[in-house]
Amino acid sequence: MLPVLLLHGALGSRSQLHPLKFALRARGLEVYSMDFSGHGGIPFDHTFGIETFSGDVVRHLEKEGLERVHIFGYSMGGYVAVWLAHQHTQRVGKIVTLGTKFDW
Repeated sequence: MLPVLLLHGALGSRSQLHPLKFALRARGLEVYSMDFSGHGGIPFDHTFGIETFSGDVVRHLEKEGLERVHIFGYSMGGYVAVWLAHQHTQRVGKIVTLGTKFDW
């Protein structure tokens, strides 16, 4: 089973998804989370946008040594997951989104 990466929404942080992270881990899943640039005390890497956030995810996967993950994305995190799957198909397994808006 692939690890699961949790992606938070706009103006949020990974800490908001900690209850879900701990619940999934209790069920035996390998779960990761991260903060996007400009969120959770992390400075912006470049500019605010989907490309920047997608790059944040790729760098996080590389840092953790993860080749491919399933992704749960809340709101903007879901949009980033879909974008990432489009740009880096080989890195993304299944995607689950909650409250994701596709027309920004």
